[in-house]
Amino acid sequence: MYKDKLIFISEDYSAVGRMSLTAAEAVMSAFDFPVVGLPTQIFSTQTEGFGEPVALTIDEWQQQAFEHWEKAKITDFSSGLIGYIGKAEIAENLVNFINHHTLDRLVVDPVMGDQGSFYPGIFPEYASAIKRLVKNADVITPNLFELGTLIGHEVEDVDGAINELTASTNPNLRVVVTGIVRDNQIGVLYRDDSVLRWVGSPRVAGHFYGTGDLFAALLTGYLTAGLPFNRSVELSQRGTYLAVVKTANLSESLRKFGMSLSATLADIINNMQREK
Repeated sequence: MYKDKLIFISEDYSAVGRMSLTAAEAVMSAFDFPVVGLPTQIFSTQTEGFGEPVALTIDEWQQQAFEHWEKAKITDFSSGLIGYIGKAEIAENLVNFINHHTLDRLVVDPVMGDQGSFYPGIFPEYASAIKRLVKNADVITPNLFELGTLIGHEVEDVDGAINELTASTNPNLRVVVTGIVRDNQIGVLYRDDSVLRWVGSPRVAGHFYGTGDLFAALLTGYLTAGLPFNRSVELSQRGTYLAVVKTANLSESLRKFGMSLSATLADIINNMQREK
């Protein structure tokens, strides 16, 4: 039913850690979607928990990959997912790639920072390149800091910030703001038919690496499978929560390797069987 849905994914690849590109490819395998993966950078480990990773930029290889795909006629994609990029030049190359290919839907996780500060190696001017990428997106999944960075000031009102961003980028852009804490829950806020909606799950104590990556991949998968937007958000939040609960059973040292995905992948398969 879904095997003809070719997915383009571009984000960092970590040799150690189940997150970013490795996690997204696992998610798409559960949906049974074929994947075209473009690493933006290659890291020796994920960027937290193991000290500063060794980074390999592969700009020349990326361009050669684009050219090869053209020759092989790999040019039409049902969906695209773009996560961590790290360099403004690569973001510009991705904008150019998107503009020259058939892409039915583009989901962008504008990874820049969290908790009031940029991630290591990310600078304010990088946000300009990400904003140009966002103009080409159909759906984005920023946290509050990233949403504020895109509009140029701290978010005081989520609904107002979404309005400001869509007015300056794309009026049809769907913005799903992640990492919103309410009482003892954590979840997402998004606007549907001019109404700000909330989807949350019980908050689990501890720090978990790669939850944003996982949520964006799940949302891309469910939307590509044809589920309604509201249902896709709900299932993506649930799938992320299942991974957090599973990962919470691991020791602190093992959590650094990323999310435990087995329960989430099983949930995808069960959901897709019901949809059939």
